[in-house]
Amino acid sequence: MTDELVSLALKHARRQGMNATAFAPLEISRIERPGPPEFHVGQPVLCFPLQGRKRLTVGEEKFVYEPGSFFVASVSVPSVGEVTEASSRTPYLCLVLQLDPGAIYDVVSALPSRGASPRRDGVFIDKARPELRDAFHRLLRSLDDGDDVAVLAPLVVREVVYRLLTSRFATQVRELGVAGSHTQRIGHAIERIRTGFRRPLRIAELAKASQMSVASFHEHFRRATLMSPLQFQKQLRLHEARRLLIAGARDAASAAYEVGYSSPSQFSREYARLFGLPPRTEVREFTHSPGHASLRSRSRRA
Repeated sequence: MTDELVSLALKHARRQGMNATAFAPLEISRIERPGPPEFHVGQPVLCFPLQGRKRLTVGEEKFVYEPGSFFVASVSVPSVGEVTEASSRTPYLCLVLQLDPGAIYDVVSALPSRGASPRRDGVFIDKARPELRDAFHRLLRSLDDGDDVAVLAPLVVREVVYRLLTSRFATQVRELGVAGSHTQRIGHAIERIRTGFRRPLRIAELAKASQMSVASFHEHFRRATLMSPLQFQKQLRLHEARRLLIAGARDAASAAYEVGYSSPSQFSREYARLFGLPPRTEVREFTHSPGHASLRSRSRRA
């Protein structure tokens, strides 16, 4: 079945990069060569790799996903991904399915009440069972017919959600579909940080809006995202500053102020801690490197 899955994915992913499909929640990533790390902030998603290998860093945690595994982020998190195994003959291929809270709620409502499974992190990787591979196989096959896409694809996604809800990570997935759950409340806080990352971070206000104590908010935020709220904001600020610097749109001090830092020296220290070089040094190396143009374009897509 694996070979047929790859063939079906290649049929619907003919170009390098992310390919939309006839079923809107499903995209297919096709990468034909290893590349540098790229920053991304995504929505709740299930990634099902079919070929090649990718390394992902979320906070301090590192994940490697490859055929036979699947990856889930139950909240929107900043991550740095790097495809490490790919070629033009055997490109990296990954099915990317957006997780819809409404679809999850529908399945949760239909399931008999179960005892709560142990709480785990909101970002996880696990071994793919044959039933999950079979569901994705049928989802890809449905893309060839408009009626199948309209009628069958949503049913297959319902099965995919069911498989997640009967896995050892059921609690994390279930909370994504339950209004007022810790995961949903943290998700709202994440959106506030994302849209206002340049402003000072006010934890007490976020905790109050999430109907949690400050201590509880910190605990649930870290469990959901694998980082603290401050680390989350810092990732957004520093990667945006890096994008501005590489694009040549700002100098280091201007980029620091643009993303919310009041101290350029603090910005330089934290930039070097994350990227390995102070901002001016990194920009100078990019400017004089043969791959400068490609690095700049990647920065704009990140």
